[in-house]
Amino acid sequence: IYNFGPPATLKAWSDLAARVKSTFKYSNDGKQVGLLEDKRVYLVITSGGTRVGSKEDFLTPWLTHVLNFFGIKNIHIISPGFSADCLETLEELQEENREYFMEAGGEQYEYIQCLNDDQKHLNFISNLVLKHTQGWNIS
Repeated sequence: IYNFGPPATLKAWSDLAARVKSTFKYSNDGKQVGLLEDKRVYLVITSGGTRVGSKEDFLTPWLTHVLNFFGIKNIHIISPGFSADCLETLEELQEENREYFMEAGGEQYEYIQCLNDDQKHLNFISNLVLKHTQGWNIS
């Protein structure tokens, strides 16, 4: 969240993507209808700090509105900013966000888990720690 709203590039994307007869249309009664129901979204979350659904969370309602406006009902969440899933991460990204998305009309929500149970990832983290802690006096 930048200044209580989406980052400028995300806002610009939504403005550029909102095209009548391409991403949405108006029905006979004047209501907007999203045309991207068959599309899948991969949402990459690279930072944290603002709890989803809190008073300070201005981005989730905005993004939910934008995705619904386009008719998007299938979303996959990826959070590479976390090197391991913890209970708080899982609760927020896997459960709370799913509820918000489904309540707003979403149909498929998938949280793609971190690499914390992959042996290559564990080896990488272990080697990184060993490399950068050489010479430390740990007694």
